[in-house]
Amino acid sequence: MIRRLLVIIILSSPFFLVAQNHDLVEGFVIRENSELIHNGRRHKTYEIIDGSKLVFEHASNNAGDKGNGSVAYTKLSFQIPMGVDYFDYKDGELVNCGAIYVQFCLCPDEGISKVTEGSINGEKQKDGSWLVKTDAIAFGRKTQHKYQFRKEVIYTISKK
Repeated sequence: MIRRLLVIIILSSPFFLVAQNHDLVEGFVIRENSELIHNGRRHKTYEIIDGSKLVFEHASNNAGDKGNGSVAYTKLSFQIPMGVDYFDYKDGELVNCGAIYVQFCLCPDEGISKVTEGSINGEKQKDGSWLVKTDAIAFGRKTQHKYQFRKEVIYTISKK
């Protein structure tokens, strides 16, 4: 009886309601003449360095786990060769663009998960931005939880 009462109190507390109703914040940027690198052994984090590619970053405060209610900083990132106007990667080809999902949290799936299923394609727009359609899946590093991304958005060039 005490446990049920405790659960009811927690679920009805103002803090719990705020955590469940946070605003989703997302950004979609491209970094020119860049490249993604990451620690292949631990897969904890990555960085963007100078290079010969376009790096796309979808940053969010929880884009990969709808309905979870927590605020977890995440990124979906990939890269393509400079000088192209269109790209289309599917399933096994996603490794060619280095597609990764990164969670920055104190959770079992913290770190980098490779995007292994689905598709990411894009077309360069006249103003230099890119229209990108993502329907892709990453599986959690430890839990194998399915993180799915379904978006059609405009990515813009970062001013660095």
